[in-house]
Amino acid sequence: HICGFANAQGGSLLIGVCDNGNATGIKDCKKLLEDIPNKAVHFLGMTVSVDIKKKGAKQCIEVSVPPSPVPISYNGKFFIRSGSTVQ
Repeated sequence: HICGFANAQGGSLLIGVCDNGNATGIKDCKKLLEDIPNKAVHFLGMTVSVDIKKKGAKQCIEVSVPPSPVPISYNGKFFIRSGSTVQ
């Protein structure tokens, strides 16, 4: 999904939130705050912004992905976000 956002106009990915907007929360937000940016650099060669967001009493994570000026690939494949799908 991060690759798809980067190859489109950028965007935000919410982790711990259902499609209907209800928060499910995340148990170990601090670990993901380190893991997600490191994996984005390692696998995609790009940096993303990761922040903890509170939704009610639950903690969620928002990954902000900037648009990339060059195509980004994941495992040799190029993805793009189109509407609500990644193709």
